[in-house]
Amino acid sequence: MCSLLRLFNRPTSREFLRRANYTVHLLDSYKVVFLFQFFVLLLICSEMISPNGRVDPPPSRHWRNLHKIDAGTYEGICTSERPDARVFGGHVLAQALAAAYDSAPEEFFVHSLHCYFIRGGEENVPITYNVKVIRNGRNFAVRFVEAHQFDKVIHMSEFSFQKKVQFSSFTMSPQFPDVVGPESLETNIQGKIRMMAEGCNEKILRGMGTGRMSPQVEIRPCNIENYLYGSDGKAMKQYIWLKYRIPVEHDDYKLAHSTLAYMSDLTLVNTGQLLFPKGTEFSLGTTMDHSAWVHQFTFDINEWILYEQECVAHAKNRSLIHGRLWSRDGRLLMSTTQEALIYPKQKKSGEEKAKL
Repeated sequence: MCSLLRLFNRPTSREFLRRANYTVHLLDSYKVVFLFQFFVLLLICSEMISPNGRVDPPPSRHWRNLHKIDAGTYEGICTSERPDARVFGGHVLAQALAAAYDSAPEEFFVHSLHCYFIRGGEENVPITYNVKVIRNGRNFAVRFVEAHQFDKVIHMSEFSFQKKVQFSSFTMSPQFPDVVGPESLETNIQGKIRMMAEGCNEKILRGMGTGRMSPQVEIRPCNIENYLYGSDGKAMKQYIWLKYRIPVEHDDYKLAHSTLAYMSDLTLVNTGQLLFPKGTEFSLGTTMDHSAWVHQFTFDINEWILYEQECVAHAKNRSLIHGRLWSRDGRLLMSTTQEALIYPKQKKSGEEKAKL
């Protein structure tokens, strides 16, 4: 209501209302309804658009909604417009890391994590995180976190933290990939819209759930066709630019690390599906376990990050994917390994006979 009053008190709004008030007397009833709907839409836009003109994602979708209940107990939630939607695994991982960070000593930085996604979590339902202190050493600390929903464990993870000291200056990392920059690339959403306009069947497009699960991350694959269609097994590696659009303070390393963990779970299942023929539909694609190693403690999480991913093995419906997250200036930020459970839809015998 306050936003509506502020909107109407603007000089341009008052002049518009004066003219609209005169015009309303000349309009039919259905036109009055249209005018009311226009004002409602204007109010919604005024709430969603930030001062710099950028449309922000709904606050309820921020994974940072984590609250401390007591020592070692935290509660988080991820709300959605879909009551039957599953929580994005990276969301749970990021909240688990944030809870672990809250209990870790100051000046200790996460350097590795290992986790299992045991059950699918439901959105709109609180998730309880229980943090257990495993070790507090001089240079390393370890935390174990269990996430519960409906009195059942849906996720468990282990985090190791390293104290910030005077490290050796010797470093080594692989060569930064030679790929095109993100500015000239389509987003995954733009690619989907274009391909559907060209007559593509939406059911065979891949990686579409990512937009719903993480609307605050902009995704620009270097090869949009492979990302959306698959590669028929001809390419088992893909490069994807990611950009986290919600501002994070440069000195908030805990939030930056949790956000990077959040992003590290994106699109790996999609890479695990590259080997399947184009046109394959999937009945299931989900993360089973995920590991990551942090190589840089300080970085700008709001800059473009390149996610290099490769499916290195697939057997018994499980794909093993390796990944590397790079900063725009060529620093290796994180290495990841994930096992994804992937079930292609089985064609019915009737469909096979019809094709024969």
